[in-house]
Amino acid sequence: MNKLLNWFLAVFGTISGLFVLLVLVIYFFIDLNHFKKHIEERVNAETGLELNITGDLRLSLHNGFKFTTQDIVISSQQKTLADIGRIELGVKLSSLIYKQPIIDSLALEVRELIIKRDKQGHYNFFPETIKTSKAKQETASDLPVKDFSIENIHLNINKLVVEDEAASLVLNFN
Repeated sequence: MNKLLNWFLAVFGTISGLFVLLVLVIYFFIDLNHFKKHIEERVNAETGLELNITGDLRLSLHNGFKFTTQDIVISSQQKTLADIGRIELGVKLSSLIYKQPIIDSLALEVRELIIKRDKQGHYNFFPETIKTSKAKQETASDLPVKDFSIENIHLNINKLVVEDEAASLVLNFN
């Protein structure tokens, strides 16, 4: 019995040690900024919106596993929809293994958010290329991540502009 317990502890310790070593290698030796262009292209391909990340992508192991970036602009047809100062996304690391991410926290510091609706009822965050596209519509079963949850959300919007041409309405919140 003692031999079996020692073997189990050795295997468990080795696997745990390799996992910690892998996380540390990613943390210290992989520059996440190499993924910026891929993230921007993927967002554009999936949504039709333009994403521009000018800040650094960072991974933090302090107080959990968190991805952080700053200075992000989301636009459509060269018009800014959102100017985001900072995004921090905390993820439970173990949940990534099962492809069902559990997001511990999401913190958004938005400098400016602009929501517009034209006279035809189209919103600025839903680009024409998506509305008129005859591309295959993905179902939930086609997506690599089928379900996720967010446990804690912190949202700070410094300026919100809502324009509705159909109702002749303009609201500015500072």
